[in-house]
Amino acid sequence: MINFMAVSPHGDELIDPEDPESKKLNEAMKRLAIVKSSYDLDTLVVLTPHNIRIPDYFAVITCQYLKGEMGGHEIQLETDRQLAYSLLNEVKKSQLPAVGVNFGALEGDLSSLPLDWGTSIPLNFLYKGEKVLLIGPAREIKREILTRFGEVLASAIDRAQERVGIIISADNAHTHEPGGPYGYSPMAALYDNEIVEAFKGGELSRISSISDQVIEGAKPDSFWQFMVMLGIINYKPMKPVYLYYAHPTYFGMLVAYFKNA
Repeated sequence: MINFMAVSPHGDELIDPEDPESKKLNEAMKRLAIVKSSYDLDTLVVLTPHNIRIPDYFAVITCQYLKGEMGGHEIQLETDRQLAYSLLNEVKKSQLPAVGVNFGALEGDLSSLPLDWGTSIPLNFLYKGEKVLLIGPAREIKREILTRFGEVLASAIDRAQERVGIIISADNAHTHEPGGPYGYSPMAALYDNEIVEAFKGGELSRISSISDQVIEGAKPDSFWQFMVMLGIINYKPMKPVYLYYAHPTYFGMLVAYFKNA
């Protein structure tokens, strides 16, 4: 069952905060870690925009291991392959566009993929030895399909009878600063304000109404994970608890978690 769900940003500023806003985000992540520590979890499911990206498909990582750096150390995480295959079976029945992704060997040490920063930075605060399942939603997938996938994911977790936490890895608008890599757009403030108000007011459904024009101008990497999140909440009603938001550089970062409705 789903025991814990949180929204975590994945900017480097979280790890080594140098300015006041980044330090507050770091403190919010530490508070989030305290909330998560009250749950004894078997698996962490991470919805990340920065691992395998397959146009028009959800990528469900089925390799046995994820290898990379976390907290300044080399680390190897084990994938919850049983949950991955159960999920793939459920989405096949539902005719949703998802594929399992492996690399190298079918199993064992050579069945591995790199650990992306959309996963490693949240896990730097939240990982306590659990198995991990990575899912990458493609940006071409329609809103209603993203939401339906969230419902099926929640159902698959329920059927697995494991204690599962879900991390929505999401940075928001990337066009807050003219000097940033994506330039400036007034849509950045519009997008992030809508997200923050949705979480503060507990009206998450309003996220689904954000226009394509605003998304294109704001250039977030959060919208698609948020649509999956809405599907999860459709299946298991939860209320958001807002912790903090800031954009110390060109992109916005939000920290939040959920409690049962």
